[in-house]
Amino acid sequence: MSTVEQAWQALQGGAERVWVGLEGRGPGGVPDPGDLAALQREARRRGCRVGVALPRILLPHDGLDWELAARVGEAGVLAGSPGAAAMAAEQGLAVHGDYPLNVFNPWAYRFWQERGVQAICLSPELSLQQLRQWPAGQRQQGEVLVHGELPLMVSEYCVVRTALGLQDVQPCPAPCRHADFILRDRRGYLFPLENDASCRSYLFNARTLCMIEELPVLLELGVAAMRIEARRAGAGGLARTVAVYRAALEQLWQGRNVDLAAASAELAELAPSPFTRAHYYRGVI
Repeated sequence: MSTVEQAWQALQGGAERVWVGLEGRGPGGVPDPGDLAALQREARRRGCRVGVALPRILLPHDGLDWELAARVGEAGVLAGSPGAAAMAAEQGLAVHGDYPLNVFNPWAYRFWQERGVQAICLSPELSLQQLRQWPAGQRQQGEVLVHGELPLMVSEYCVVRTALGLQDVQPCPAPCRHADFILRDRRGYLFPLENDASCRSYLFNARTLCMIEELPVLLELGVAAMRIEARRAGAGGLARTVAVYRAALEQLWQGRNVDLAAASAELAELAPSPFTRAHYYRGVI
């Protein structure tokens, strides 16, 4: 999640674990400590755990509030780079591996596991066929992405400021806080573009990942967790998106028939873009 409001929606939808980003994407900036504390109290009441997602780019001089991360992150911290994982470990925090760690194979998984990283999210560039070849023990401890708009690139280069000719304007008027921006490729696909509180750029996929109709296959793999990437999710539809996945999973666990096509159609009404199954049926490795 990028905002506390999104996290509240996820709780209402029935999420068991919520990660709140500290990079300050969106008009609200970095989450308020008081709002995070209130979220944490409600999560405890619902039996959910809150964790902190570290910025994808995290430098030693960025001044991250590690005390806040430790206080709010009961579930630990989510690290997507070797540097972030190392810094979090130095703070004595429980580190969970995010998918930008690029865990493409069992050896990479073992590398991070031996260094104390927990609950590693496997690379979304893996196909289902490749995942079936993983040791069952690793699959049963790892997690996979099932839904959401995934960031394709994170950069310290501010695309918006350069495109608008504002490089030399001080202070920056922060147009990214007041309007939406996209990049259009030669085929006409629209890629959302956002900035965080440190003026870093995030380029998101033009398609929304949706694996609701593949839930039986993912359950057969025996993964420990299925994750919704909700950093760009509209708060109004996020609770319903989580609830749809939760209801489908509970019915499948009970051995009941589930109309997954109808569930997919409902999710399509909430999604900002057409669906993709990413690389699950066309791995890139």
